[in-house]
Amino acid sequence: MIHVFFDEPIIAVALYGSGNIDLTMRHGHKQKEFNHTKGLALSFYADEKIEFIHHVSESKPLECIVIATNIINIDKLPNQEGELFGEMQKTSWFSS
Repeated sequence: MIHVFFDEPIIAVALYGSGNIDLTMRHGHKQKEFNHTKGLALSFYADEKIEFIHHVSESKPLECIVIATNIINIDKLPNQEGELFGEMQKTSWFSS
């Protein structure tokens, strides 16, 4: 089991490759689960209050690429990338 927390607010995209991973995202009393994440592309907001728990199969290791930016840097991104990450923040499952 792998627990992941981010120490500052970020917007990110995670691309899950091979492996047999079950993912649980927790924020306070809210929880969202994803089973068998192979091939999953997931965009998300995260900060120190959101916990990501990966249950990784021993026979199939976790392969995941995460592309993230700090919220403070969104306006500094080139080629309208800031707009893309800003839209992701607005549609986040944990948004209020």
